[in-house]
Amino acid sequence: MFVIREAQFEALGDARREDFIRSTMDHLRARHDAAAAMDAGALRQLVTEGMDAAETYGLHAERDIVPFVECRLLYGPEFPAGDDDDWAREALDDPNLDADDKALHLAAQVELVLAWDRPEDPA
Repeated sequence: MFVIREAQFEALGDARREDFIRSTMDHLRARHDAAAAMDAGALRQLVTEGMDAAETYGLHAERDIVPFVECRLLYGPEFPAGDDDDWAREALDDPNLDADDKALHLAAQVELVLAWDRPEDPA
């Protein structure tokens, strides 16, 4: 009989968390010049602190955490507590929205910011 001990479960969880941190760092570098310019330690810190903060708003799934971390990159490490983050707090604190809806709201804002930052195609 194969028995998995609690320490082994923890090790699997740690490995999964590390994979998520690395993939999120890669995602941020690919989409945001600011992330590409950051050293690995600072970017890792942004991701890990963002993960922890996202969980306080009920964002636990990886697909829900990534837009939250992207907003922290775009709006600063204090996001969503900044003076201009009312729009985010309104969604994140809304008891009628589930985690997916909250994340979709954040992701839509990220896409708007990215669209504003992209140069227009000369046609």
